[in-house]
Amino acid sequence: MNSRGIRWLIAAAIAWAAPTLVLAQQSEARTDGEGEIRADGPATMEGEATVDGEATMEGEATSDGAATVEGEVRVEAPAADRSFVDTRRAEPSTTDSYPEPSGTMDAGEMDGAQVSLIEQAGVGSTIAYARQGVVELGGTFGFNWAQHLVEFNVSPFVGVFVFDNLQLSGIFDIRYTRTEDGPVSTDSTSFTMLAEPSYHGSVDPRLFLFAGLGIGAAYNGLDLGFAIAPRVGVNILIGRSGILTPSFNVLFNTSGVGQNGSSTVVESSLSMGLNVGYSVMW
Repeated sequence: MNSRGIRWLIAAAIAWAAPTLVLAQQSEARTDGEGEIRADGPATMEGEATVDGEATMEGEATSDGAATVEGEVRVEAPAADRSFVDTRRAEPSTTDSYPEPSGTMDAGEMDGAQVSLIEQAGVGSTIAYARQGVVELGGTFGFNWAQHLVEFNVSPFVGVFVFDNLQLSGIFDIRYTRTEDGPVSTDSTSFTMLAEPSYHGSVDPRLFLFAGLGIGAAYNGLDLGFAIAPRVGVNILIGRSGILTPSFNVLFNTSGVGQNGSSTVVESSLSMGLNVGYSVMW
């Protein structure tokens, strides 16, 4: 073969290999140690790639192994859609999605904790009426009318059950009396202080019978005397802690010393009547 034929073969080989060399050059990935990796064409990886700096890719990336990037990743879409650019920096999250509630107790603390409940006495409560420690506060009202006599009284009181069914009460009675003797009428007001023990027996969870005896002092505005006041009645529980108390009351008191001729006598008075009271317990 002459020299002209040899040159023709070399030119044909160069023309055939040129596109392959250009493609290899455009697909080349360049790296500077742990610095920047840049791919200007399709990049295919089989294995593991680690980048500690910045990675920029224009085109398509395919990975058949594991890729780790610490730093900034920049992805630019192919030339057909170059308007989309996505830049993201991967940072570890420090936010706890499920924070532990504050003030919680572990199992050991719950076992040693004691819970105290304070409950008011009354219907539906574990503390029933007439049980030891129950306190009752209220008052009674009475009215008595007869020929030549008009009388009414108001008696506030407070009581506490010192034992089951046994109540000790303090009663303050204010009583107004008007008497008529022919054309003459007399008005008087008396005050009585009583300490009364009473027993309350249950007939029904809402019904109690009771009897009490009050002993104390009476004052009629002039003289101080002795007073005794027995009473009987019923306690009817209303609602949760209300108590309606109808009762029959007797009040006997001495009001001083008087003269009957040459004899000295002790003046006294006796009154009886129906009273209605209302109280609450706790």
